[in-house]
Amino acid sequence: MLIAHRGASCDAPENTLASVNLAWQRNVDAVEVDLRLSKDGCAVVIHDDTTKRTGGKNAKVKEQTLQELKRLDVGRHKGGQWSDQRIPTFEEVLRTVPEDRLLFVDIKCGPEIFPELDADIGRSHVRPEQVVLMSFELDTAAAAKRRHPEICILWICDPAGSRRGGGRGSAAKRILAAARQAGLDGLNVKARRTVDAAFVGQLKAAEMKVFVWTVNRLAAARRFRELEVDGIVTDRPGWLGDRLEPAAKGGPQTR
Repeated sequence: MLIAHRGASCDAPENTLASVNLAWQRNVDAVEVDLRLSKDGCAVVIHDDTTKRTGGKNAKVKEQTLQELKRLDVGRHKGGQWSDQRIPTFEEVLRTVPEDRLLFVDIKCGPEIFPELDADIGRSHVRPEQVVLMSFELDTAAAAKRRHPEICILWICDPAGSRRGGGRGSAAKRILAAARQAGLDGLNVKARRTVDAAFVGQLKAAEMKVFVWTVNRLAAARRFRELEVDGIVTDRPGWLGDRLEPAAKGGPQTR
């Protein structure tokens, strides 16, 4: 599975409708976006906790209303041709999802976003099996799973940051134990050389999904596919998809 990181973010401004729609046009299996909560409780699609890098305003997302956030041009930083792109709401992104594709959602805040997130999904045409929720915070991922047992929930983590003096095997065991205790469906791990056949094998043996981020080189993408990971998160979905041989399996699946 090819998953477009913040949309087709190599070519278009990340986490915008332009980037998301460009990814769908390139026939990706899934799009990944980041989610935060505005001051007035709207779920908005943006990665950073401030709007400085993409919108030019050095203020926290959670301290701005949706109206204030919508005034910002988050496309111009990528080039003049992308001017006038606005921070989309989660609801706006949900409207773009084709009926046979998936949406991966990286929750950048805590469980306080769940009521709004649930309401947006409930109002949309998107089915629960088309949504994958994930977080760097294990507690948030675990809370999401308790709230939504029917949705695929992933823990985003870096195996290198989980060794604590142990080797590769101990890191995999530690990560796996934490994910299983939380009742999660799988992991989205940083693409490192330490994510090898033994690492992936341990997770697969426990029936855990394994995704890797962020893979932008063809050689790395081929290596991870040989390891039979479930998906590759990339900034270059069109470029990479054109160069990878057709996958043996058809259609995106998370369950």
